[in-house]
Amino acid sequence: MKSNPKRGAAARSGLIVAASLTLLLTACGSGGDNDASGKKGDELVVGSVYEHDGFDPLNPLAASANGERLVPVFDTLLRVDPAGDVAPFLAEAMESTDGRTWTMTLRKDVTFTDDTALDAEAVIFNVERHRAPDSPSSSKSLLDDLVSMEATDAQTVTFELSKANYSFPYLFTASGALGLIGSPKALAADAKAFNQAPVGAGPFEVVEWIPDDHVTMKRNPDYWGDKPSYDTLTFKVLPDPQGRENALRTGQIDLTTSAANYDALEADDALTLHSNGVRGALALLPNASAAPLDDVRVRRAIQLAFDPANTKNAVFGGADLWDGSRGCLPFAEDSDQCSPSKVETDLDEARRLVKEYRADGNAVDLEILTSSTTTSLAEYVAQALSDVGLEPEIRSVGPAEHIPALYGGDYELGLWQMAPFESFYPLGYALFSGEARNIIKHSDKELDAALDESVNAATLAERNAGLQAAQQEIDAEALVTWLSPAPLFVTTRTGVEMSKDYLGGLAFYATDVTVTK
Repeated sequence: MKSNPKRGAAARSGLIVAASLTLLLTACGSGGDNDASGKKGDELVVGSVYEHDGFDPLNPLAASANGERLVPVFDTLLRVDPAGDVAPFLAEAMESTDGRTWTMTLRKDVTFTDDTALDAEAVIFNVERHRAPDSPSSSKSLLDDLVSMEATDAQTVTFELSKANYSFPYLFTASGALGLIGSPKALAADAKAFNQAPVGAGPFEVVEWIPDDHVTMKRNPDYWGDKPSYDTLTFKVLPDPQGRENALRTGQIDLTTSAANYDALEADDALTLHSNGVRGALALLPNASAAPLDDVRVRRAIQLAFDPANTKNAVFGGADLWDGSRGCLPFAEDSDQCSPSKVETDLDEARRLVKEYRADGNAVDLEILTSSTTTSLAEYVAQALSDVGLEPEIRSVGPAEHIPALYGGDYELGLWQMAPFESFYPLGYALFSGEARNIIKHSDKELDAALDESVNAATLAERNAGLQAAQQEIDAEALVTWLSPAPLFVTTRTGVEMSKDYLGGLAFYATDVTVTK
């Protein structure tokens, strides 16, 4: 990935890594007169790719597809800074001396918009909802090692784990759903109503939600932190990429994620394409629990079938946003976690492996699961796999169906945009680990041991070594095919600026965006 001042700051390095689909958004700015489009200058309008399934953090999609709308309402207990370290937010600190007993200290005098306190009991109430026996939460499996929680006092929660986990604080950042804390009073009264009209402690309150059209939020006058300087935040549902681009160019929206026409966007002086967050990747995930992808020969053939030059053209067109190197995907090139891949294109070997597999009497048909937002990329994938002797078919589903199908194992080969995220743990861990969600349905003791080290080891160097070992095992067993960096770049209109804390992708807090129009 190459940097360009017009496209925003250079890619973040260090500990910030990529995996799973975590979308988070809020903003701040200044008021102003009506612009040429008739939209008020004290409003930030965001073009969303698809509708969400509500504001309850318990929803399975809350840690990914819903985050862009949830963070403005709730904030998160902790956040990740540009260096990749856990930083205070609603919680002032989270500390441990042994990795098993963790003490979280909350800010004083933070209240939900129903005037109840965001205190230790509120945190415990919310976490207990995630780990309840009937919970659908995407974070439930990550709490298996949680033995107990205690409100030591009004501002202090003590967590006891069954074993050391030095990555435990990352569970409460925007990398997952556990850091999104709702009012216990409102949740206990009517969780279904809460899903439509949430009560949080974030900088905005929901005032209107018209499904499949828009969500409108107004500024919370009693917000505990730095207040956004504009009054309204609106998310408009615009699933068509060209429709989003047109809305951006005409001023109907101020900010959106772009998935096509990158060269044209770069050439428009009224727009800025932000290439921050080169963490993340466009990936093919094999369901290794059933034929044909339970055979390493087929997985290896897929891994060898893609020429980066062709992929670059299919994903980025003529835009100079990637140099074709797959070496560190899904990590940043200069990341301490990176173990450069030795996988290189070899069409002859891919064809040989497929032919050998077929000669054993096996069928070579497979289904590619894709979101309707990436169908054109799936067509490129299907062509490449056909060229090495496989017989792919595409199943395209709506974005809201795509993630549940992957999480539930209802797929054969999944095309997945692993958006830039703040920390490999918990979302990346859940993709591959047999101890968590294990989306790829593969049993691998070496991989699990490496992932365990990457999460639970006491020192950062040991955790990074675990991630490097995990990458090597993923490559060796062809457990994922990294195609390119994730093509999820935010584009903004002139007058919308991103701060130094912006981590790339759709990961925003109130101070990450400034409106100067």
